Amino acid sequence: MSNSSVMSRHIDAYILDFGNGFQEFKNWIKYMNYSLFLEHTHSNEYYRSKQLYINQKELSCHEKTL
Repeated sequence: MSNSSVMSRHIDAYILDFGNGFQEFKNWIKYMNYSLFLEHTHSNEYYRSKQLYINQKELSCHEKTL
């Protein structure tokens, strides 16, 4: 009887882990769709986010050279 209880806990943990991973995947898909939408519509928000990314990358490269 204890084996079934242990097995049940393992299955529950696996299902919970799978659910969390699936939720992260859904959020990634939503973000990617939103990013592609902004890019396609040539939104100012898209270009602002790209500029912030480029500025951060330049700062990190500059810090490495110091």
